[in-house]
Amino acid sequence: MTHFSRCDRCESQFIRGEARYVLNVESFADVDTEAEFPMDGAGGPGETLQEILDDLAPLSEEEIDRQVYERLRLVLCKPCRDAISGSLRKHQEKPAASPSNRVH
Repeated sequence: MTHFSRCDRCESQFIRGEARYVLNVESFADVDTEAEFPMDGAGGPGETLQEILDDLAPLSEEEIDRQVYERLRLVLCKPCRDAISGSLRKHQEKPAASPSNRVH
């Protein structure tokens, strides 16, 4: 197993024998399968789809991939693990935001 000497969040050095916490994060785009993209009169992509394509044009393939899927692995000290877990737990306890009242 790989030896980690510092916390990935606060960079504090681990003391030999001290507990380390591994946090695996996986995020992926959740595509709205009910979304409709209007077509123009010639059967090509309408304005909405064209806007998406225009937004993606300046990005590299790697950047586009990262927007669709990303996996992170962090090794944390206990205070950082507790801070991240507490924050995530707090958000889980809140009711989901409606589309008109988005969290982000």
